[in-house]
Amino acid sequence: MQKVIAEALLDEALHTKMSIGACNYIYQKRNLPHLGENNFYLSQWLNETLNKQLDEKNRRLVQFAVACASETLITDYLDILSKDNTIQNICYEVTKRHALDERSHSGVFSHVALEVLKNESKETRTLFINTLKSTVPLFAHTKMKEWEKIFGILNFPNYQEILRDTDTLKNIGIYDNSVNKLLLRLGAM
Repeated sequence: MQKVIAEALLDEALHTKMSIGACNYIYQKRNLPHLGENNFYLSQWLNETLNKQLDEKNRRLVQFAVACASETLITDYLDILSKDNTIQNICYEVTKRHALDERSHSGVFSHVALEVLKNESKETRTLFINTLKSTVPLFAHTKMKEWEKIFGILNFPNYQEILRDTDTLKNIGIYDNSVNKLLLRLGAM
């Protein structure tokens, strides 16, 4: 199992490198300033959640639950986005390749979660399940300060209106079928 996890983590590092390379290419070709460091809501929430965990084992479990949610959601998202050839060509090609590679190990995190949790206490399983459930809606959080910065750099037409409209949406749908399948397999649904 360690070898499979190591390979999945290496894939993730390569996906990150590929995505950063594509972003840097776009920055350069469009002569755009870099965004710099951003403190996305999900990162803030994760740090706050980790700070509440005094036990190192629970801290690792929280990080793993967030990783499982992220991996499961991104696999579904990339699968949908990789079929949209109306996006910018370089983004389309990077997304298509990322989606293909993501599918090759998409079940690893779910499988490991099931293996890790099968002999754990009810308290440990509950922490994992609750963290997983809490993570999912954060991917559709409507606080848009990062997008405001991006749209501003791009001088995107009517972006203030778009942000106001988005801010009024309290429930944004997320395709969470794969996460729900994992929760079902964990006995949480």
